[in-house]
Amino acid sequence: MEITIIIQPISFVLSSLEQKLSKDFDSTFKVLPPIKKTLVPISSFDKNRRQWKSDEILDWLLYKNKPNRSTIMLAICDFDAYSDGLNFVFGQAHIFGRVSAIYLPRLRQEFYSLKTNIYSIPSKNNQRSST
Repeated sequence: MEITIIIQPISFVLSSLEQKLSKDFDSTFKVLPPIKKTLVPISSFDKNRRQWKSDEILDWLLYKNKPNRSTIMLAICDFDAYSDGLNFVFGQAHIFGRVSAIYLPRLRQEFYSLKTNIYSIPSKNNQRSST
């Protein structure tokens, strides 16, 4: 069974990732048009923490996209998130599920007031944004 991996950017635009991944892996990749952060349910945002609730983001993605058994969905999110019992998460997935998400801000050096790494993930400042 061939696996299809769907990449869903949220709050920014990806470029040429689909071609690169398709070359490197024996799977079909599809990069969907980005979702604006304003379309993510506001109930998933914790105003006190100023972070998004990762579990709720995953549930929303599952409900919104309904991936089948041969599809895996990866959301690449340009916002900070946490999960119950944790201060933050770099990423999270449903165990035995079809959806996962990574959260970019804490993967960037500048989040920690450090100099930007030349191999760093592009930030909103040097990449087109759709927020």
